[in-house]
Amino acid sequence: MEPIWGITAQRFVDAAEGRMLADVERDMAERAKELAGGRPSLLQDVMRGRRTEVQYLNGYVSEQGRQASDQAASERHVENLIKGVALVSLDRDISAIFGRERARLRRLGNLIADLDILIAASALRHDLTLLTNNRRDFERIEGLTIESA
Repeated sequence: MEPIWGITAQRFVDAAEGRMLADVERDMAERAKELAGGRPSLLQDVMRGRRTEVQYLNGYVSEQGRQASDQAASERHVENLIKGVALVSLDRDISAIFGRERARLRRLGNLIADLDILIAASALRHDLTLLTNNRRDFERIEGLTIESA
């Protein structure tokens, strides 16, 4: 797993378990200052009402689907869903949920990819339903509401 903001997954786990939380918070704050003022291109596009690269790519996939199968309606539905996507930022609560869930899954010998745990932690923090076809992994996360296409 690649570090998030230069912080290893293990440091998040340790912080969630009460070890060196202040250090992780300090490092996150420093990294946030380095990134201050910058905006990802996806966010810039959303803010300006432009089509995003996700929409372009999904538009291509949708067009190929229209030509190849009856799944095009589903692809168009996904494209419409993406238009209303809200971006959420990583915060202390998400980090704590991530660390707690990763530690729990590790204790159970049932780990999933760190990025999946982070996605689940974001959904839990914001009380969102996670849309995924990867039920096998995400069902391991306690309290997560999942829907599949």
